[in-house]
Amino acid sequence: TLKCVGLLYLQFSGNMFANYLWFMAVCGLVLLFTAPHIRAELELRPGTVHVLTKENFTEFINSRYVMVDFYAPWCGHCKSLEKPYASAAATLHLKNISEPAYFTKVDVTAETEIGTEYEIKGFPTLKWYDYGTNEWSDYTGDRTEEALVEFVLQMINSKAVLISSSTEWAQAYDKDKTNVIAYFKDPNDTEEFKIYSKMAKNFHKFKFFVINSEDVRKELGITTDVYLAVQKNGETVVFDEPWSQKAVKQFVAIHIMDKVTDFDHDTAPMIFGNAIENHVLIFLSKSADQYKEIEKLTATVDKYRGKFMFVTVDVDVENHQRIVEFLGVDAKTTPHVRIIKFLDDDFLKYRLINDDFSAENLDESLKTFLEGKLKPLLNSQELPSDWDQKPVKVLVGNNFESVLEKLEKPSGTGLKSLLVEFYAPWCKHCKELEPIYEKLASEFEDRSDIWIAKMDATLNEVKSAKVVSFPTIRLYSRDEEGVLVVTEYTKSRTLEALKAFVLSGGKTIDGADEDVEKGSE
Repeated sequence: TLKCVGLLYLQFSGNMFANYLWFMAVCGLVLLFTAPHIRAELELRPGTVHVLTKENFTEFINSRYVMVDFYAPWCGHCKSLEKPYASAAATLHLKNISEPAYFTKVDVTAETEIGTEYEIKGFPTLKWYDYGTNEWSDYTGDRTEEALVEFVLQMINSKAVLISSSTEWAQAYDKDKTNVIAYFKDPNDTEEFKIYSKMAKNFHKFKFFVINSEDVRKELGITTDVYLAVQKNGETVVFDEPWSQKAVKQFVAIHIMDKVTDFDHDTAPMIFGNAIENHVLIFLSKSADQYKEIEKLTATVDKYRGKFMFVTVDVDVENHQRIVEFLGVDAKTTPHVRIIKFLDDDFLKYRLINDDFSAENLDESLKTFLEGKLKPLLNSQELPSDWDQKPVKVLVGNNFESVLEKLEKPSGTGLKSLLVEFYAPWCKHCKELEPIYEKLASEFEDRSDIWIAKMDATLNEVKSAKVVSFPTIRLYSRDEEGVLVVTEYTKSRTLEALKAFVLSGGKTIDGADEDVEKGSE
């Protein structure tokens, strides 16, 4: 999902936040690990990458920690992951850990039932299984040996620390760090204790304590049978709502983070793995000393904390340029603010009511957003004057719908078929397709009933045309009732196959049965 966030440093290097916002526009190549195929009767070989199939998948993950790489044989980033993933498996085996953990892989194109069950939509997708809680978690960190090993060690060791005496508390407690503290009068099999233990796994970089000492309970001033608090920067915030997994996770997620968190390599996973679905992104220039401008927003940040996560983004950082561009921010005229709402498998973005960088404007904009009255922002480039003068027509956000309106029924005499390639300028597979696509357009150049078009989907958005990978190719037409018909092309990207697809009105073509082999990004 997008929050898987998601939610684009979530493999973050150059792609950083953009990859997260493309919520999940993932791509890759074949992941050909050298580990031999594991037999269905189960054979454990610590330090290697185990191959899982439907015959051994359930048996293998039963009663053990497992990292699973769901991959496809045509996928590009999977090949880049091969060495660090295999190295991480070997390195982890050499670590002195209390319980073993295993690195595994599943070819989703062969094991379609597994792919469907775990809703795998992009490659590679990495998931961590915790047999203790019987829960799956998406791995969204860097795809390096070091990051993978660190994550696994943290997940294995991320358990709440039981404090049974004042001595233990004095040794474990650090007032200068963020601490999550819980007390249960009767922790055995209570729902609150289960919720807390389960939730602690989601925040493995922070200290979680369970107080099991009357002396420490009194020292902390705990007077209730069930207690939960977050201590940060000398401030203690106590949870006072009914207990539920969602409520507890959101409470902790809010208060372990700074009121305004700066986006960087370390904070990215916590920002995008957060339980808060509404984010306020504040774009500033550190070199221009603009971070002090945050002070004027303090009252509004305090007012809406919990309903929004507030994040600063330094526009001077090279790796932040894609998000700056994607959200339509002019880096030369900062500060700017954007609101992002993360949905299950999508996201929406919004401008403030006006461009005034003030607490009043932010307050009114957030109020309007929560009332559902703020309109989402859809990006669009300026329409080129010659957009329809070349074999490949150029579409932008502002003219996409009007071109669709030109489409006529099969019995009409005007435009009947519109083939659109949604591309990204940085996508290598799009660049490989470009000469083929140009040649395809030339073959239909003299026909008024068929148009071949393209749209830069990183700079243009259409509400009715969501794109999650590049290139995406779709054929638009209408049936005899005038209803719009959209057919996505997923076969081999050859001139012959594409031409046949267009001429057939989007039907399956003999000779183009193979799924796309050149990959998507």
